[in-house]
Amino acid sequence: MTATTSSSCSGIEVRDAALVIPGEGSKRPTLIPPPQNVVIWMIDTLRADHLPMYNPKTDVQTPNLAAFAQTATLFERAYVEGTESKVSHASLFTGLYPIRHGHLSGDTRVANQFELIPEAAKRAGLRTAGYISNGYVSDTWGFNQGFDDYVNTIRESKRNNAVALTARAKDWVEKHVADRFFLYLGTIDPHVAYNRHEEFIKLYDADDARWANTPWQWNCTGVELEGVITGRLAKRPEERERVHALYKNEISYNDHYFGELMAELEAKGLLDKTMVIVVADHGDEFWEHGSAGHARTLFEEIVRVPLIVRYPPLFPATRVAEGVDVLDLAPTLTDALGIPASEGVQGASLVDLANGVGRGYPRPAIATQKNVSYTMLLNDWKVILRKSGESELYDLAADPMEQTDVAQAHPVELRWVLDALGLFLAYDREWDKSVFGVSANLSAGFPNALSALEVRNR
Repeated sequence: MTATTSSSCSGIEVRDAALVIPGEGSKRPTLIPPPQNVVIWMIDTLRADHLPMYNPKTDVQTPNLAAFAQTATLFERAYVEGTESKVSHASLFTGLYPIRHGHLSGDTRVANQFELIPEAAKRAGLRTAGYISNGYVSDTWGFNQGFDDYVNTIRESKRNNAVALTARAKDWVEKHVADRFFLYLGTIDPHVAYNRHEEFIKLYDADDARWANTPWQWNCTGVELEGVITGRLAKRPEERERVHALYKNEISYNDHYFGELMAELEAKGLLDKTMVIVVADHGDEFWEHGSAGHARTLFEEIVRVPLIVRYPPLFPATRVAEGVDVLDLAPTLTDALGIPASEGVQGASLVDLANGVGRGYPRPAIATQKNVSYTMLLNDWKVILRKSGESELYDLAADPMEQTDVAQAHPVELRWVLDALGLFLAYDREWDKSVFGVSANLSAGFPNALSALEVRNR
C-alpha cells in the first residue's frame, strides 16, 4: 500500500470510505430450499437468565428447550424493543423500532400500512394461523392482520394455558400437514397469574404444603403482584421466594408443552423442514432492583430474552455472542423464505450472522422504555440513558446483576456506548440496519444513505 499524506487526500470524501466486515466469509449454503413451514413459540415474560442455556447457574429445569437449543442457533444477547407486551410484539411483528410503529399506549393500533410477519408469510405462499393467549396481541390492536386462522383465547374467554394452545396447534397441524404453513403460538405462561403446577412446583419449593390456605397456595395473580410491587404483600423473604418459585414452575410447565409440539412435528416428519423460533417479549424482575413485575425498568431481567432459531440448512448449531434485536426476526423470516423484505423494515436478517458473517465486531442491542429512556449493550458495557439525560454504565462481565454504576470510573467506555446510542437516536426513525449497518459498526453504504436521507428531509 502506498502511503499518502493529508495534503494528497483533499479530494477524498467520507462517502469514499470502505468497511471490511470482520469474521469469516459467509458459510450460508447455496441452493438451499426455504423452510416448508415456520413455527414461532412465543414465551410471554420469560427472562433469558432463567434458562440453563443462558445461565448455567439457574435452577430452572427446561429439558426440552435445552435439547432444542443443542441443534439450533442461540443468540446470547437479544434485546426486546419494549418492556411490555404491546410495544415489543409490535416490533416483532413489523420489524420496526417503536418510534416508527408508534404502538406505545392503550389507544393505539398497529397501522395497516405496516406488513406484519403473518402477511409476509402469506406473500411467500404459506397458510397462516395464530393462537395467542395475550390479550394485548389481539385484533383490537391490529395483530390479526394476515392470519387465515386466528384465536385470541383471553379475548374469547377460552382456556389460555400452554396445554390448551398446544392442543389447538396439534389439531391445526394435523389438518394442514400437507400445506406449507406459518404457525404463531403466543403462550402466556409464565406471565401472571403465576399458576402452581403439581408436576413442577416441588422443583422450586420442596415444602409446597406449607402454603395451604394462604394467598400463595395456588398462584400469584395480577392483583396480588400489584400488592407485591407496592409492598402490601409478600413482605417476608419466604413469601417472595414462593412468588419466584411459582414463576419458575410456570417456565418448566411451558417447556413441557413445547416439547410436546416438537415431538408432534418430528412424528409427522416436519421438524427438519420447519424453521422453529423460540422468543420472549420481555422478562420479569424479582427484587433485583427493588421491585417485581415488568414495564418499569431497562435492566437485563426485563430486556434480555431468549432467541433461538432452528432450521439446520440455514441456522447451524452455534451460539452468537453479538447483540441482536428481536425486530430482526421479521427480515430474517423473509430472507429464509426467499422473498423481499417488507417495505420499510428496520431490522436486518440474522441468517448471515448465524453463519459467521460480521462476527467479531461490537454489535449493539437496543431497548427503550416508551421512547423516553433507552439502553444499549455493546460487548459487556451497558448504558442506560434516563429521561432526565442522566446516564448509568454497567460492566456486565464483572457485574451481571447491574448493581454498581461505573460511569465515573470508566468515562471512555461510557463515551463509547453513548456515542453509538446517540448516533442511533439521531436517526432512529429512519434507521435501516440492512443499509446503515449498526451504529457501532456502520456499513460502507452509510454515508451515501445518510446524504440521500438529508436531501429527502430538506
